[in-house]
Amino acid sequence: MCPSFDGELLLAGGGNADDSWPLDEWLVNRIGRDGAIGYLPVAMPPDRYRDCEEWITGVFQQHGVSDIKIWTDPADLDEADVAAVNAVYVGGGNTYRLLDRLRQTNTDRLLREYVLTGGTLYGGSAGAIICGETIETTPDENQVGLRESTALELLPETDIWCHYTEDDDPEIHEYAVETDRTVVAIPERSGVSVTATRSRVIGHVPIRVFEGAQKTLKSPDERFDLATDQK
Repeated sequence: MCPSFDGELLLAGGGNADDSWPLDEWLVNRIGRDGAIGYLPVAMPPDRYRDCEEWITGVFQQHGVSDIKIWTDPADLDEADVAAVNAVYVGGGNTYRLLDRLRQTNTDRLLREYVLTGGTLYGGSAGAIICGETIETTPDENQVGLRESTALELLPETDIWCHYTEDDDPEIHEYAVETDRTVVAIPERSGVSVTATRSRVIGHVPIRVFEGAQKTLKSPDERFDLATDQK
């Protein structure tokens, strides 16, 4: 059997600071209030980076964390930069833009290796979607002409669906059956923690897990199995 990763994924469905509060606090409890977070806002266009900085700073100040390093150019990052923080936060925006930017700078490989060797990666919306097998679950417009949808593959044979509502069920059912991949559907008011030994719902409301035509509800604090064995 191939090895699983040694780190932790935190996957947020999107929404505002109140929506993600339980998952944000989970992260802070893991890294400590004196911990450092590296933040990648590159799913957003550059003219939004200042707004992103104000947003992420405001979110984590509520949890007592002030050491946030804003990484607006992933081309400047190397292993030492990532090793110097206690967690990496990949923000939301356009999923195609995000994956394209990470690929162009080899940051996709850097983040993958970071999690495989014990790092904590928090993905919000687009940042969560890229942790799966592909980004084919995103509703975003392909603004950058990306031709290949393979993501970080930290969750093999599993894709992430963010901003989930029950209205999405028919589309998700069809997608799960056609692709034969598990779909983890996360509402804005919830999130998921994933390690090699367990997955756990961290949020205000349940998530759903689609396997073929079967849909299973997973409640807050419930643990469940999610494959993390690497190819």
